[in-house]
Amino acid sequence: KAAGEFLLSLGAKSVLTLDDSSAYGKTLITNLKSGLGSQASVVADLSVSQVADLELTIKAINNLKPDVVFYGGGPTLGGALLKQLRTSGNQAPFVGGNRLSSAAFLKDITKATTGIYYTETLAPLAAYPKAKGFVKDFRNRWKREPSSLAVEAFDATNALLELISKQPNPTRLGVLAGLRKQKLAVGLSGPMVFATNGDRKNAIVYVINLGSDLKPRITAQFSSKR
Repeated sequence: KAAGEFLLSLGAKSVLTLDDSSAYGKTLITNLKSGLGSQASVVADLSVSQVADLELTIKAINNLKPDVVFYGGGPTLGGALLKQLRTSGNQAPFVGGNRLSSAAFLKDITKATTGIYYTETLAPLAAYPKAKGFVKDFRNRWKREPSSLAVEAFDATNALLELISKQPNPTRLGVLAGLRKQKLAVGLSGPMVFATNGDRKNAIVYVINLGSDLKPRITAQFSSKR
């Protein structure tokens, strides 16, 4: 849904959606349409699953001239799609889901490529000021940069340890019940409060822009509470 709201903030009136025939991609597009509502029209819903089939797809996109191309699918096909779109002269914003954060997507992208956005529940490390100490310790221990997922994994582990320490005879079911009922200590990535389905309450959905240096930067954010 956040992706649809972001497209509206770009002023998009016409959107073309393209999925890779996966359940993941189709779900992204369903959520996108929910966010768009009636404020923008979907000019076409296309589907393609192989790089070899992209040529006809690119022609269809260029004939329809949408304000935005929204892609729901995996990184390898997404990178090839964007590369061919830009080669064809189409400079419409290209928006997708969190799988575009993969190195497999960047493999086909050059620094001259612009207008790339994707939604993500994990922010770039710079968005977690409380994690500076963790990042330093991680570098010293593992000799590499941690990912944002490492920060959330650290928080999740500490949440479990906190609950276990509060229960005289901890059990799996008891710890799970505690995760859904108790407000835990604030983690490096924010408050550790969970819904009954296990999702984090009031989670933030970030819209990430890849700039000309191909580094991720937050360009917008939406609360999942809405």
